[in-house]
Amino acid sequence: MSKFHIVAPKEVRDQRRDICQGCKHYKPLFKSCGTLLVGRKLTPEEAEEVKAANQVTRNKQKFELCGCFMPLKWRIPWVKCPLEKWGLHGLTEAEIEELKAFLDSLPANVIPSKEVTELFTWAGRIRGTRVTTCGECVKGIIDEMRKNLNEYYGKN
Repeated sequence: MSKFHIVAPKEVRDQRRDICQGCKHYKPLFKSCGTLLVGRKLTPEEAEEVKAANQVTRNKQKFELCGCFMPLKWRIPWVKCPLEKWGLHGLTEAEIEELKAFLDSLPANVIPSKEVTELFTWAGRIRGTRVTTCGECVKGIIDEMRKNLNEYYGKN
């Protein structure tokens, strides 16, 4: 099976990195937005403590810092800064919902050519480049899209 990676273009990743590294909430030691949220499962008390530490106010609005390892987050096109300093690349919120619905509608085994064409159109929009329609890549693209969408937006 072919490995397909959906990654934001280098100039987008670099721009996101520069914005984050200039932000007062960026933690250079851990390369995180606020308190890093990885590792073992937190107790309810620890989770509340981290949540409180990641609550900030910007322009009179309350935000919750994501606690993400940012070098990974900079690479994913369909995520955005919790402080709205940088946004989605390639897709709008409505298009993300449309993509999730499309992926959910795909049959488990054999995918008709019309859906394959649509899949590659989505992949091209996300990556910002044309994607070839190599039959070997179809499952890799579907798996990568589902994995990333589920990781950042939860299961449908």
